[in-house]
Amino acid sequence: MFHPFELNFVNVIGTYNALWDISGRVVMDPQFGDHDNWLLTFRNGLKGMLARISAVDREYTALHRFQTDFPADENPNDWSIGCESHAGLIFFAMDSTIECFVFSLNALGFVKSKSDFCDITDPKALRQISPQNILGGGSSDRQNPRAGYQKHFPRVVAHFKANETLLARLFEYHDVSKHRSAISAGGSAGVLHIRDNPKFPGNGMSSVVHTVESLAHEFQTFLDAALPIATEEAAAVFGYTVVKRNLGS
Repeated sequence: MFHPFELNFVNVIGTYNALWDISGRVVMDPQFGDHDNWLLTFRNGLKGMLARISAVDREYTALHRFQTDFPADENPNDWSIGCESHAGLIFFAMDSTIECFVFSLNALGFVKSKSDFCDITDPKALRQISPQNILGGGSSDRQNPRAGYQKHFPRVVAHFKANETLLARLFEYHDVSKHRSAISAGGSAGVLHIRDNPKFPGNGMSSVVHTVESLAHEFQTFLDAALPIATEEAAAVFGYTVVKRNLGS
């Protein structure tokens, strides 16, 4: 299936600004203040998230520009390496976006209820912050999911659970491209195939369902839904309300 050469994130900037504003209001409330330097922790996570989204957007466009502009008489191995470079960065940035999202949400939850979230003052606890805090880590993981997410951000939890298969796939492809090997498996302008079951030993077959493009567009859809939910729930936790206005193109 053909996908557009560009991604179209529609809710990122507005929700980023709203979350920044909400945190500014909370820190001015004497009930909360800036205990444990939470505001910087939260906003650093928020900035990291926006930077990674920008990287997804930029590398996705760069991938297709590279494919389109690549000379027909050049070495096809150079085409493959170039595509793999962009694909690896796209999967890194998608994975890291989710990690930064959880990191910032944890900091905001910590303000409301320290015991329900990872301690942002403890280096060991900071290393435990991950999407598994929301999704759970399986029957052997007694620490996850963290109670605070279901208590304070139940719609975020529901959205993550509904997209758990997608998230697991993004994490898997990033893990393989980061630690093991190439993940791309050929294609043409606008289509970059990826290996099916990339962690399975010796499997060189490409997926007949997923491409870099299809997963990137699923990620964009997931994120454009997740951020407004998180913004509304973050505001409600502290007694605020937010209103979404569609300003047009």
